[in-house]
Amino acid sequence: MFIASAHPEANISRVFAALGEGERSARDAARKQADIAPDGKSRRFLLAQARQEAFHAWVCDGAVHWLAPDSAGASALPAAVKRALRRYAERIGTDLAEREFTRSLVGMQVVFEGLGAVVLGKLDIGLSKHGKRFAPLRRILLRQEDAHHEFGVRSLQRLIASDAERAGLGAACAGYCDLSDAVLRACSELFGDFDAEIAEYIEQARTGLPAFLAPPRVILT
Repeated sequence: MFIASAHPEANISRVFAALGEGERSARDAARKQADIAPDGKSRRFLLAQARQEAFHAWVCDGAVHWLAPDSAGASALPAAVKRALRRYAERIGTDLAEREFTRSLVGMQVVFEGLGAVVLGKLDIGLSKHGKRFAPLRRILLRQEDAHHEFGVRSLQRLIASDAERAGLGAACAGYCDLSDAVLRACSELFGDFDAEIAEYIEQARTGLPAFLAPPRVILT
């Protein structure tokens, strides 16, 4: 059970710090994806996404400093959160180094963007009390994250050429889901002001994934 923190602004600022780290990883990944994209249209979208992710990181950094001016930002994140985010980024980096474009789409645009959308959605609760000035920006971020997610799904539907490839990407999706779950569990202490259990975040993130990748479901207990 979550217990609300005595200093909600500082706690919510750490959620924004975690989001900012994730946005920087997404920015770097989108730039590298653009280098290995199979067509010009995809390359242009990914370069635009990289610019948007840089803007998202700027918004998150601004939220950190406004909500908790004395915070050191990412350095204030628990070690477990930084470690979980680093492991996710390393997995994306491996797929990109191997020029596995479709696997990188699964990991970044499908799973990771879905994770970010879930967390941003929950932030509406905290922002309604502790940071109304960021609510319009949050809506912009959500629309752009949804567009990135949709691009990933549509691209995979177009690029998957065989049942064997679909099965391989389904296995990759399961692995990325495990890493996503680990990020959420590491962030559990940061979500004490949002009135939701981590299992609900995990279930929501997985429910939003496309059925053709057959992501495993989590049974709430």
